[in-house]
Amino acid sequence: LSPTIIFALVVYGLDALRNLLVPVATMVLCEFVYVLIKNRFPYNPAQKHTIKEQFLNGCSHYTWGNFLVPTVSGLIYGLIMPASTKNPGVIWYALVLGSVFGIVLGKLVFGGTGNNIFNPAALAMVFSKLCFGSQFVSTSGIFPETYTAGSGVITAGTSLTEIKAGYYTVYSIQDLFLGMIPGTIGETCKACILVGLIYLIIRHASDWRITLSYLGSFVLMMLFAGIIYHAG
Repeated sequence: LSPTIIFALVVYGLDALRNLLVPVATMVLCEFVYVLIKNRFPYNPAQKHTIKEQFLNGCSHYTWGNFLVPTVSGLIYGLIMPASTKNPGVIWYALVLGSVFGIVLGKLVFGGTGNNIFNPAALAMVFSKLCFGSQFVSTSGIFPETYTAGSGVITAGTSLTEIKAGYYTVYSIQDLFLGMIPGTIGETCKACILVGLIYLIIRHASDWRITLSYLGSFVLMMLFAGIIYHAG
């Protein structure tokens, strides 16, 4: 994630820092509370434990994995969120509530790391999109003055809807590749994303066959969609 994070911080500044730190802090806190609850002493009337003893026992079971895993989920969630909302205060609610929903209902209720059936960051994004999507603003940290339609602000997750509506000129391949387009803070710069992908493949942390099959499926679907659209 490092190349994309660096790009987001350079381009979006404090908005990107907020997007990254708030979800990380929220998800790490939720994980910590989960560890305390999971490792509490069983109820025993003959041997009562103080709150301090319960707390220290839970802390003894807290590992680096309990910190690092939700940190990564928080970073991913922050990167797939927009830099701002129409009402500036809404982004804070979206980041905090989305993080809680994503990690609690996406992972912790299933037993924690390794047992979840949903990706916490993706689930958090879906929740935020459903609850706060009308407030999302599609902006670019590089050319913010070019991304308005008339006197109103464009509200969307990405710029595709506005491009189709004719609000924007068609972007060049260079603009698309280097991130000179509106979108969420971690999706615009394809160069940074590809650098991260290459690193993961070299380290065998990612299977190239999964990436290739996903990309191939997407290209085919977009090709058929384009043929059908133009044929109509």
